[in-house]
Amino acid sequence: MDGGGFDAPSMSVRVSLANLPNSAYEAIGKGISDLLADYYNSWKSSLGLNLFIACVGLTAGPRAIHALQTTGASLLLAGVILTLTPHIIGLTFGRLVLKMNPVLLFGALTGAGTSTATLNALKEEANSPVPVLGYTVPFAFGNVLLTIWGTVLVNVM
Repeated sequence: MDGGGFDAPSMSVRVSLANLPNSAYEAIGKGISDLLADYYNSWKSSLGLNLFIACVGLTAGPRAIHALQTTGASLLLAGVILTLTPHIIGLTFGRLVLKMNPVLLFGALTGAGTSTATLNALKEEANSPVPVLGYTVPFAFGNVLLTIWGTVLVNVM
């Protein structure tokens, strides 16, 4: 029904719930309650990660700006290249040579990058937990290599 007669904007629509059986109101209320609970749980599960990312960004921000002012755009470009190159190579190798399923491949690349936040976004986008299957083993290897090479680099420097 047109909602204009209720002092609403002309492009609005009014949905009447009048004259429904009592059980229908209960079902509508339960559906709305379930939807709001899902939104709340989704927000609650991502709140800690978002706060952590905000704190890290606020802490690193001044030093990052100073580094960019000192070295120029070459630092930013080197970071982009070093971040994207392994994933581009992995994506190409996984699709063309190994013929991997794209969802599993993205899960594997996310695990190799040791990025749990990216896994959560990938699961949400795929609307499936399947990316976790590709994530687990590369995540373990990625953490071991990160630990070993981190120690080696610190000792070399």
